[in-house]
Amino acid sequence: MPPGAARVPGAGAPKVYSLGAFLKELYANDISGESDYLTARCFQVAANTEWRVSPGTLVSIWLLQFAGPAGAQSYALGQAQINIGLLDGHGRYASVSGIPAGRIVQTPQLDKFGNRFARMFGYSGNVAILLHVFRPAYLPSEASAERILREQARRLAQLR
Repeated sequence: MPPGAARVPGAGAPKVYSLGAFLKELYANDISGESDYLTARCFQVAANTEWRVSPGTLVSIWLLQFAGPAGAQSYALGQAQINIGLLDGHGRYASVSGIPAGRIVQTPQLDKFGNRFARMFGYSGNVAILLHVFRPAYLPSEASAERILREQARRLAQLR
């Protein structure tokens, strides 16, 4: 967690997911297509945790381990491209400097909880990073969201 962050009540400890569990959690509508995609890229395991960085602002981070960097890079680039396509001309996306395959995608529409959110993608070594930052009513600032992605990538690089 970033400095000053706190666990989301009820979120519990970080969770580890097998391929099947990960697909059920994030891809309920297209498990078979995503399963083939992730298997071809040598998916190994995923982990997720959530925290609060300020009143109402939540962060969900997914780390996906692949057999090698090419799988992590491919997943990060592919997911960013899919999310950019979903904007349908509404929203913003940009590269995140200093992060391999780093992208931020901001959605201006409110979700069912009244949040606007930014999704970020990148990788470090053989680990793909998928971050969601939810903020009530307003988009999280690009600078604050990108700082979370950069910090996560830095921590992963230190582990290698």
